[in-house]
Amino acid sequence: MKNLYLDIDGVILTRQGKPALHAEEFIEYITTHFQVFWLTTHCKGNPKTAVKYLTKHFGSQTLENLSKIQPTVWETLKTEAIDFQSDFFWLEDQPFSSEIKILELHSALPNLINVDLQHINELQHLKFNLKNG
Repeated sequence: MKNLYLDIDGVILTRQGKPALHAEEFIEYITTHFQVFWLTTHCKGNPKTAVKYLTKHFGSQTLENLSKIQPTVWETLKTEAIDFQSDFFWLEDQPFSSEIKILELHSALPNLINVDLQHINELQHLKFNLKNG
């Protein structure tokens, strides 16, 4: 099963702190079809902090799906937590240039998917691309 690294802010929550359009359907899809890992400042080793952060935004079924997501540990750059030996996608809205350079060093830049929630159906398009890519 392919790994998927997931950010929260700007990926499943908008910059205004609201769930992105189609977020619940998207979360159900990724937690069913991928080995999902948190790659967010809201989880540095403890997945419960990320789920707690999202509790006010989602219903019980989605929170159950979010509870399946595994933690990562990193200090400075999110790329520290990525297993470059595995097949993966990384969903991120604002990767640092230093993280992009590390992805390039590992020939893994195509694994980064820049999420732009300004596009109204971004998560639906992303789900379609993940299904077919």
